[in-house]
Amino acid sequence: TDFNLFFHKTGFLKSLGSVVNFKMKQKLFFVLIQPPFKCSTKNIYSKVNNYSKKTTFIRKKIVKKKEFLNFLSQSRNDLQSVVEKKYPKIERILNNISIQKGCCFSRMTGSGSVCYGLFIDQNSAKKALNKLKYKYPKFWVSFAKTV
Repeated sequence: TDFNLFFHKTGFLKSLGSVVNFKMKQKLFFVLIQPPFKCSTKNIYSKVNNYSKKTTFIRKKIVKKKEFLNFLSQSRNDLQSVVEKKYPKIERILNNISIQKGCCFSRMTGSGSVCYGLFIDQNSAKKALNKLKYKYPKFWVSFAKTV
């Protein structure tokens, strides 16, 4: 459902079929970790009882990077708690990402199993990347940034 998002330079998925474009001047930096197991999307969705209330993204109110990061940090992944119960290692990975210096927050992507941390700057992300690669030598660990 998020495939349309990749046809836009900068935007966010407003609904299953609608992408809203916006210009963002700030770069964002991520560390991603994928453990050597996958989560069944069908199984994970089948166990979700409640979904978060929809929040509205108001572009005009969010101008500065700090405001944007605050907005993102207030959101959540409703599937994450289900995955963490089934795979406690996911919760430990997310905790290890979040305690890295410069990490704004950590989350799980979609229904898992990739976890990520959003970092305040590239230097912090690269330092965390090296520490997490050492901690998880058998996992896929990578750095990414917005373009």
